Amino acid sequence: MYAAGLLNYSEHPMKVIIDTDAGVDDAVALFLALAAHKDPKCPFEIIGITCVLGNTGVDNVCRNVFTVLDSTGVSNIPVFRGADTPLVQPFIRGESPFFGVDGFGGVHSLPNIPVVKQERTLEKESAPLALVRLAREFQGELTVVALGPCTNLGIAINIDPNFVKNVKELYIMGGNSHGVGNIRPCVEFNFFVDPESAFVVLSAAWNQKIVMVPLETCKLAMSSMEWRKQVLGTIKSSCSISLKKGLLQRFEKDYGSWCSCDAVCMAVLLKPSIISKSSTNYCTVELQGAHTRGQVVVDHPQKTGKPHNVTIIEQIQLAELERMLLSTFHPSTFI
Repeated sequence: MYAAGLLNYSEHPMKVIIDTDAGVDDAVALFLALAAHKDPKCPFEIIGITCVLGNTGVDNVCRNVFTVLDSTGVSNIPVFRGADTPLVQPFIRGESPFFGVDGFGGVHSLPNIPVVKQERTLEKESAPLALVRLAREFQGELTVVALGPCTNLGIAINIDPNFVKNVKELYIMGGNSHGVGNIRPCVEFNFFVDPESAFVVLSAAWNQKIVMVPLETCKLAMSSMEWRKQVLGTIKSSCSISLKKGLLQRFEKDYGSWCSCDAVCMAVLLKPSIISKSSTNYCTVELQGAHTRGQVVVDHPQKTGKPHNVTIIEQIQLAELERMLLSTFHPSTFI
């Protein structure tokens, strides 16, 4: 059977901040990260979780993060409330958000599986200020994983020009590499919510190329609904709150298969050997287009002459991702 000790994470020591708009998608990624955080054999430490608008309002995001932490018994990770509005233009949420109004489809507990709720409070410091402070404190050591819109990061960059130099590496789940969208025909959701922040982030002079997991890559990493329901969905553990069957209806209706895009990004960070194809390129974000605002512009023909600033993850090994998910959600993982 699968168990956490079999995950074989990267041996590279990491201090990590996860910036999230915690809906169900993010929850799966958080469980992957928390399994590594709790594994004594894995040199992976989550030093903070920062919350941002996206799948739902930021107050719901904070509550969802606490729910995930309660489900795993992790109590030593500070949580920071971040931006609830984009940098420039307001984000108007549709009437039927993909993961429900609260981001968790109204699911915050599971029958017959005890979840120990702890007295948790948000840190007084705002998420952007925490990002700036922690990047300075762990200069050259910090990895930031952005699973939602880039608003907190954009603010942090504007607060401290040295922020990007203090961060070791940045991973982003968002954007697109070939003009495939989900909230608009050619725009991915996270970049659509706050295009200006995404533009600021991609334009900054990071120490290393940004690692981006775009929407197209996630669509290549979709598991069958049969596997999702009959294999992963049969696991009963406290962290399986994000596997609640009712939340599958939208995936089945829209795609006929299942994927946690944010989990793909987290798996790439945790286990780089899962990557089967990647490339580097110069990328920016379109801000003006009537139909393309928020789309990632990739210099495929190399016309700009600008240096490559992004490593695009193009394909991962689906079987290995599924193995990691099974190991993470196994009841033994969070004992």
